[in-house]
Amino acid sequence: MQIYDSPQNLVLLVNATPEEESGIGEELGRMGCRRPGLRVVGYESASGERKCLCKSGGLISVTSCILVVDMLRSDIPIELITDMLIMHAENNSARLGGFVRLYRENNKMGFVKAFTDQPEHITSGLSPLKDIMKEPQLRALHVYPRFQEDIKKSLERRRADVVELSQPLTEPMANIRHASMDTTSSELKSSNTTLDIYEFSVENAYFRSFDIILRHQLDVVWHKFGPKTKQLVNDLATLRRL
Repeated sequence: MQIYDSPQNLVLLVNATPEEESGIGEELGRMGCRRPGLRVVGYESASGERKCLCKSGGLISVTSCILVVDMLRSDIPIELITDMLIMHAENNSARLGGFVRLYRENNKMGFVKAFTDQPEHITSGLSPLKDIMKEPQLRALHVYPRFQEDIKKSLERRRADVVELSQPLTEPMANIRHASMDTTSSELKSSNTTLDIYEFSVENAYFRSFDIILRHQLDVVWHKFGPKTKQLVNDLATLRRL
């Protein structure tokens, strides 16, 4: 992003969280990208303001919702976009494929890069990596594990002082949580007798990967479920996070 920080380029950072926008902006500032640096486009920005901002070039952070609307209304000069950086590529959606398709159709020179820091999303389910790369139309994959030399050196330069604080549940709280989880999972199985969910148990439901595995197994028939079943699946994820 530092390389392309100039009015002659237009670089879009898509779907970054407020924390990521703040962190990336500070890091770019330390690298000399301060005028104007990374600018954030939110819902409070008027359409005309966003249009002028994009035409002035530079580094801009925007959500996929705003990007799709502005592209369809031709408020963003698609042909002038130099680079598109997509954060949280594991959150696949039709919206992601939509604005990338518009970009590819109207800009043959620009390039797209997508990032994820959640490898569990590409290791469970049927060809999840292929599905993730399909929407942004990516062909090359680069994996950076923590033990890679460059990554290891970078992490060692800034060692964080981590203090872990954990407040265990009281026995009544644990019993309530377990009973709620048991009731929710039993209701899900009883209301959908045709489902053959692999290793579907209360014990497995406490693991983070369970949400991903369950959703991948239900994806093929998700459109057939009613609001009640979908809510039960979401409730299981909520109970696990408590």
